[in-house]
Amino acid sequence: MNNIYFFLGLISISFFSIGIFKNLGNIAYWEDEGETVQLGKAILKFGYPKVFDGKSFILLDENYRADNFSRLTSPFLQFYWAATGIWLAGTSANTFLVRLPFAMTAVLGIWLSWILFNKLKFSRFAIFLYSLFITTSIQLYLYWRQARHYAIQFPLALGLLYSYLNLGKRKWNILFLVFGFLFYHAYYPGFAGFYLGILIHALIRKYFNRSYLLKPLIINTIILIFLHLPAALYLRHYGQLPNNGYLKTLAAYLMDLNYFGYLKIVIISVFLLVVLKRPGLASARPGLIKFFRAYRYSLSLFSMVIASHLLLASFGAHNQRYISVLIPYLFLLVAVSWETLITALSRLAKLNVRLLQILSLPFLFFLVSYSHPKFIPELQAFVKELRGNYYGPIEGIVNTISGVKGLKRISPGLPKQPDALIATNFEDGSIYSYLDSQFLNSLAPTDRYKFGNRLPDWVIIRNHWGQEEYLNSFLQKGNYEKIETEYCDLPYENVYLVRTHNFQTVTDCPDGYLTLYRLVP
Repeated sequence: MNNIYFFLGLISISFFSIGIFKNLGNIAYWEDEGETVQLGKAILKFGYPKVFDGKSFILLDENYRADNFSRLTSPFLQFYWAATGIWLAGTSANTFLVRLPFAMTAVLGIWLSWILFNKLKFSRFAIFLYSLFITTSIQLYLYWRQARHYAIQFPLALGLLYSYLNLGKRKWNILFLVFGFLFYHAYYPGFAGFYLGILIHALIRKYFNRSYLLKPLIINTIILIFLHLPAALYLRHYGQLPNNGYLKTLAAYLMDLNYFGYLKIVIISVFLLVVLKRPGLASARPGLIKFFRAYRYSLSLFSMVIASHLLLASFGAHNQRYISVLIPYLFLLVAVSWETLITALSRLAKLNVRLLQILSLPFLFFLVSYSHPKFIPELQAFVKELRGNYYGPIEGIVNTISGVKGLKRISPGLPKQPDALIATNFEDGSIYSYLDSQFLNSLAPTDRYKFGNRLPDWVIIRNHWGQEEYLNSFLQKGNYEKIETEYCDLPYENVYLVRTHNFQTVTDCPDGYLTLYRLVP
């Protein structure tokens, strides 16, 4: 039976490994992706993420160095990783190739987790459940299919945790430093949350096992502090993000993690284990000691990094993507909790544990579906999305400026518009990624960034994003032709949050059609 679970798990993550590449370039870059791509281009040109390329500013905010225009708030590793995809794409506007390195990193992380969880002696039933959760997680697909740091974090965090569990040997000490350094530069709030969990776990481990040596961790921690110090002094960290209330943010994150009812399954499992008083996670003192033995060392570690990252992330602004790296570890926790519950029930009822595992699968599916009625519809919608075409506002803007009529995907061979001057209030980085045009930006320093009295060739006023007065001033000064497109004017090109993601092209246009204004000579 174990072999069956093994192969079913392999089949499951193989489906994930194929599905993540399907129609990868279907949706154009949204705001944050556009910035990542532009800064990746800047790296190929200047060697570092420069917000001013000599032609246009690409800014989400005013956090850049005045002397060299380098980005200050976002971690740099994602920009260098994006540069590899941009190099692959060459001069073409190939969204698929730019996203390809990130999707490949996600696949690497999944297969690495499969290997490491087997090495950590998790049961094949638990790993099978984990694989099934991964493969059916639309949220992970949406995060890991974009050119942002979300996909990079997972394998780096996994490598950091596994090397910590093997600290003391020279090879693992070096790998611990490598993974720690890269994870920090992939997403330093995530690194801080995970490292806090490691430190807490090490102290508890020392408490239960006096022979456990803290010295390797202390030495490596000191080395990492010195390695990270230059970047910490150079960059402006995310700790500056506003928080509307710690407990409110923490509650919002817990609701995010429980979106599909997975956190609820953990709570139900632990509660029943306590009631049953059977061997498992909820045993008394001997069970607690077992919790920190063998593979339970790793399970307790994963539990602690989830808790510590949640607690630390709650000091900042709420956004699910800030804790997206926790989702796979939550899936493992759910899988082990369910397996432990089934084992306890089999002993209580004196039933064959394998039979009960098989019988429990429909009930597990029922719990997930009951907790989240949209589970099946979202799966169906995502499968349909992978087969079809999506048309959003970025397609509308890029195609209209390029003279392409009708609802169409952005062609990789689309001619650039380097001489066009564009003024807009949102997703200028995304447009820039496809057209290489010049952009007026209200955040740009006027003493270094001037087009004289030149009026923009195109003015695009997106709903929801303000700056109407700034953009309307151009319309009052020049003779502009109003062009109404067939594309809806949506708040974003498409949001990579399953709750608000558009699985198909929006046709009813709640905020009207996308409108562009073209300067008439």
